[in-house]
Amino acid sequence: MRLHDFLDYQARERGDAEFATQGNRRFTYREALAATHQLANAFVSTGLQIGDRIAVLSKNSIEFVLLYFAASKAGVVPVPLNYRLAPDEWRYIVNDAGARMLLVEEGFLEAVDTIRPALPTVERFVALGDAGAAGWEAYHPWVTVQPITPPARLIMDDQALYQLYTSGTTGHPKGAVLTHRAVTTHLMQFGCACPIQPGERLLLVVPLFHASGANAVAFQSVYWGRAPG
Repeated sequence: MRLHDFLDYQARERGDAEFATQGNRRFTYREALAATHQLANAFVSTGLQIGDRIAVLSKNSIEFVLLYFAASKAGVVPVPLNYRLAPDEWRYIVNDAGARMLLVEEGFLEAVDTIRPALPTVERFVALGDAGAAGWEAYHPWVTVQPITPPARLIMDDQALYQLYTSGTTGHPKGAVLTHRAVTTHLMQFGCACPIQPGERLLLVVPLFHASGANAVAFQSVYWGRAPG
């Protein structure tokens, strides 16, 4: 199983059900599937290859959840950054991962600009919003022109899904790579112990850069067909 297989299933079986909510925003599973296809195609259009790393610096949002599933379809590997770290700590992680793209919430653009000259592997800087800033590409205009069909890529379950970094309390942070097989097996095992009814809502308060926010909340919600918000 690949992570995006769960989203594909829910969109096929329960397309009009809620995928996620954020304030007044609502996404159905059908809308989420189309959005992930567009973002996956955007990744492919930039020349990113299977296994390439993309760093993400953002607080929780619908776009952050969609990004995990879009990356799964494109075969690129998100490296979520802890937004509580200092810019120099982001620099270390981005460089250690060799990230080719950096996607950043608008509130962190100025801080990232202070370390941009020290990020030699990053080829594309994307601002997560409708409008970019100087030297930043705007997310929505880049993504919404893409087709809503899935990219023509074969993703295997032993390939990397995402790369998390430890806190670095005893030295530099260490990157831990999780495969599709490891994550989806965890979701199915967790589901056997804690069954949840489709359509239920879950309040997402854990940051999505953390495994408990991504695996236990966002991914598990899609596995069961519920809506994090």
